[in-house]
Amino acid sequence: MDELLLAYEEGNEVEVAWRLVREGASDDWSSLVEAAYARPQLASMFPVYSHGMFRMLRSSRFTRYDVPYIARTAAGFALDYEGHVLAEGGADDMVEAYLRWLAANPA
Repeated sequence: MDELLLAYEEGNEVEVAWRLVREGASDDWSSLVEAAYARPQLASMFPVYSHGMFRMLRSSRFTRYDVPYIARTAAGFALDYEGHVLAEGGADDMVEAYLRWLAANPA
């Protein structure tokens, strides 16, 4: 059985998803993934890495993309929401920008 599917059944899908994302992060992404995981608010969210984008969802049960995503750029990373770049910079900058966005846009 798929590890993440089993985690859903056991109710620990967020922890397993973070472990899988952290283990699978390439060198390009590991600084961002680790910086996000170090922040309890973000570590409690469901991480998704797909198609060169990383985001943390408010719920592991619904795939509503009502949060920004982070993409790699030549200079580091960019935080994007609905086609608008909200911030650019390094991993720590993106984590702080993500947290500011969450604070300004509660669920």
